[in-house]
Amino acid sequence: MPLQRSPLQRRQTLAEFYQELASSEHPGSRIVGQQMLELLNVLNALFPHMTLWGLTSLARLVLSPDPLMDSGWFVIVSSAVLPATYYIEYLLPASRRPWEHAYVRGESQSMEETKQYLLIAMRESEGWVGNPEMEAVLGQYGLAL
Repeated sequence: MPLQRSPLQRRQTLAEFYQELASSEHPGSRIVGQQMLELLNVLNALFPHMTLWGLTSLARLVLSPDPLMDSGWFVIVSSAVLPATYYIEYLLPASRRPWEHAYVRGESQSMEETKQYLLIAMRESEGWVGNPEMEAVLGQYGLAL
């Protein structure tokens, strides 16, 4: 599976973590878990050959190009607890930050929009620069620079 949980969180896979939420008695947690499981499927379909590393912070999915997150976070995705709605955040590259840790945050209203925003966030964060699979996927969606 291309999307892997960082070794920093070994207790369970990302899918197991979100499945646990999806099985919760709390309706909000169930929605978050279900939507994040759908997002995992989308990420795995988008990047069938590229290893993408993630960890969870609360119920958010934090994405990085390296397993130990040595380079920090680049993209964070979370469920907005509304049908097909997600929040996507990305850290601005150091060369474009008006201040330390500046980031961009947006909201998507459909899975198709979420895919577009996620790809833009991954591109703009510059976390996957030079990765051939990333470049191919960006080109496929008309997002290559």
